[in-house]
Amino acid sequence: MVAETGLPQMIDNYEQWDQRSQVYDRFKFRRVLAVPLKIPKPPSLGVINADDNQGTMSFSEADIRLLCLFADQAAVAVEKARLYGELQRDLEETQAR
Repeated sequence: MVAETGLPQMIDNYEQWDQRSQVYDRFKFRRVLAVPLKIPKPPSLGVINADDNQGTMSFSEADIRLLCLFADQAAVAVEKARLYGELQRDLEETQAR
């Protein structure tokens, strides 16, 4: 959902969340904060999650801002690495001719 909407999502009690995935049943965490890895062209690259199994309070606005800033920087790094890989392949194909 986060990758589709491009908006952060916070879940205060993942174990009771009706949309949780059974894939994560073996992991014990209570709170989850998910933010998209956004690039200028849709769709987003993916999602970064932060989780906590100790806390009793929700993630703060500062937590959300910090994870969003990190996600923005990570998305730039991933996109640059992807573009570099494409350039390398193009150069190799050109040299092979």
